[in-house]
Amino acid sequence: MKKLNQVLLNVLFVCSIIACNSDDDTVEKINETFINGTWQLAETTINGSANQLSTCEKTNSLQFNNSTNEVIIINHEIGNADCEISENLIDDYIINNETLVFNGISYTILSLSENNTLRLGFVDGDNTMVNSYERQ
Repeated sequence: MKKLNQVLLNVLFVCSIIACNSDDDTVEKINETFINGTWQLAETTINGSANQLSTCEKTNSLQFNNSTNEVIIINHEIGNADCEISENLIDDYIINNETLVFNGISYTILSLSENNTLRLGFVDGDNTMVNSYERQ
């Protein structure tokens, strides 16, 4: 039953992407030029509902380097009342049309290159997540 629920959730996620996005708001093919640079977390949704981010969480970032195909993942959390780096990882990334893979997760890219916003959708357990990043 749990496996069936996961399959249904994945189908629902794909259908919602297709139904909710027009050709104007998706990137048909991501290129290295678009993804290159630093992206700061601006918003997260879980199953379509906005998730309130702290000021500290909004400092989380992704730094893509297209000359090495590496991404630096920097996450922050409150520690001793200060916002501190909790994770600083370097990983290789792969882009295949509208799919971006890094840190063992396959993301669906859902944003326009013209608006300097990178929206990455993925399934985490029973949850459909979308993280929105702004170019820095």
